[in-house]
Amino acid sequence: MLRDGLLHNRKDMKKNVSTQEAHIRTLVGIILLLLALFLIDNAVGKILFATIAAVLAGTAFLHSCPLYTLMDKSKQKVVPLTTTPETSTPPVPIPEKPVVGMEEESTAPIEVTEEEKVI
Repeated sequence: MLRDGLLHNRKDMKKNVSTQEAHIRTLVGIILLLLALFLIDNAVGKILFATIAAVLAGTAFLHSCPLYTLMDKSKQKVVPLTTTPETSTPPVPIPEKPVVGMEEESTAPIEVTEEEKVI
């Protein structure tokens, strides 16, 4: 029965929640559920917190958020398997001639005249 239900179609869903965000959603869901169970006295607050916790846990488990799908937002990093001419950067050519103003340093000793020696 579960094979024909929601869990079977999980493979067809677009994953738009990263692993790191799924962990954060799980943690926040657990915190909200604990708040709903132990600290909130109002019945409406308990239901609200428990519902938000369930939604966060569900989106974390499925790695898919319906709101992200509606906003066409994805947290998954897409890495191309091969580089295409559009994605690869051309190599930078190395100039054969030195750049103007970048003369090579001379290793010959510098001659100092008598006038330059007197300070």
